[in-house]
Amino acid sequence: METNDAPLSVKKKRPVEIHNYPKESIIQYSDSERSYTYNIIKEGTYPPAAYLKYTKGQKGFRIPDNYEVETSLRKPKTRQIVKCIIKYVEKKPVYWVYYGDKFQYHVKSEKSSSDVACLYAKVCTLQKP
Repeated sequence: METNDAPLSVKKKRPVEIHNYPKESIIQYSDSERSYTYNIIKEGTYPPAAYLKYTKGQKGFRIPDNYEVETSLRKPKTRQIVKCIIKYVEKKPVYWVYYGDKFQYHVKSEKSSSDVACLYAKVCTLQKP
């Protein structure tokens, strides 16, 4: 009997984004492990160039003021919906994640959207039974 020691390659599903934006506010995104739904509530506006901030990614996207989106997180059985908001406070973006049945709880960060996501993940970990 022959054996093949070569590792099995697992074919990952390419990310798919489905939307009719801006005609419809819902954007659906999925990859091989999970899916997300985004509902753009407010597009926001870009502040004056003098204090407009950019993301630190490769492309450096502009960060809007008064941006609001509801996002579904996790796999279907444990799915949660959060509301993410960006508002400039004293000419700097502040990031909030609101959660709970009526979005009555929140975490915030003055560092980045990634930082507020980590803060939210910590809260979720602490709330597990």
